[in-house]
Amino acid sequence: MPTHARLHKYAHDLYLRLLEAPGSLTDAELLEMLLHMRRVPAAMRVASELLQRFGSIGGLLAADVGRQLEVAGMTEPAVILLKAAREIGVRASRDVLAAGPVFAAAPAIVDLCRALLAHEATERVHVLFLDTKRRLIRAEEVARGSTDYAAVRPRDIVKRALDLYATGLILTHNHPSGDPTPSRCDIEMTSDVRRAAALMEITVWDHIIVGKFGHISMKEANLL
Repeated sequence: MPTHARLHKYAHDLYLRLLEAPGSLTDAELLEMLLHMRRVPAAMRVASELLQRFGSIGGLLAADVGRQLEVAGMTEPAVILLKAAREIGVRASRDVLAAGPVFAAAPAIVDLCRALLAHEATERVHVLFLDTKRRLIRAEEVARGSTDYAAVRPRDIVKRALDLYATGLILTHNHPSGDPTPSRCDIEMTSDVRRAAALMEITVWDHIIVGKFGHISMKEANLL
């Protein structure tokens, strides 16, 4: 069988497995399939090098475009496809939370927080704004900083909540070190936001800190 015919059959087999048993595909095979759709030569080699460099699919999707393009064989159309795939995942998580009441540290909330933040290289703070029925109105980034600190302005968070007619908040941020244990600054910042929000009858339901391999709910840890 000619080489191009074998490659076509291999790609076809991957597509069939995706449709029939998506969980059977390895991370490398999923990436290979996406890259093959963008006609990236040697898609399996490129997929393997991407995973080796960034450590995981999550790390790859969170990486800057420039760093992704440093891998030999990567193209701008392929990068765009990966960015679109990440955004689709984030939006799917948001849709779940917009459909019904949000409960602190529920699996769907943790999934969204991890999708947004778990693999970021610098510290970023997001807020989930909730309505009177604790449904998600919007998730927004409110601060970004260095590898171990991001300045948060409680007044700005409360102002945005009022703009969105939100009555509840869930704070979330990442620890690029990988350890989600709350720092003293995390605890103090949460307290500052709670006090500012309470003045406007807005409730801070939780503060979820995520690392690469885990998360901590400050409410569950009795720190809220």
